[in-house]
Amino acid sequence: MKLLWAPLVDCFYSPKLGRRKSWLVPLQLAIGSVMLYIPSVIGTALGNDGGEVNVSVLAGWFCFLTFLAATQDIAVDGWALTMLSTRNVGWASTCNSVGQTIGYFFGYLGFLALDSPMFCNLFREVEQDVGCVTMEVRGRRGCEHLKISLFAPECLNETFLSNKVITAD
Repeated sequence: MKLLWAPLVDCFYSPKLGRRKSWLVPLQLAIGSVMLYIPSVIGTALGNDGGEVNVSVLAGWFCFLTFLAATQDIAVDGWALTMLSTRNVGWASTCNSVGQTIGYFFGYLGFLALDSPMFCNLFREVEQDVGCVTMEVRGRRGCEHLKISLFAPECLNETFLSNKVITAD
């Protein structure tokens, strides 16, 4: 899907914001908004209120969030390629691989561990029936995501490193 979607992301943009910020800023805001909304839907969709589990609602929201993240990945990859000089393009792939590995570790394994009451009780004085990270805490991450998204456009310069050369000595 990214193969078909990437040319559209690369072609359509606002000259006022720039080729990459035209996509990154709205995507960041959309991802933050979805992250704020999903915790309110998950409990009901999982049947926590006594109702039936609604897998289609869960799948729909997470597919939408994944679509937004994949579109953001396209914009960031394009930004990296235009921002870096030809000599530094190889570093983009290395940084992407290392960053994704660290992100997967903390984003998945870290949250799974912090969601586990058994793991969290190892570090508590009084045992509890819930983990350290609940859906409410994850919803707050959506607030932080939105705050950063509103501040970041002022800091982003699409040509910042285009004339810099990184050497590996």
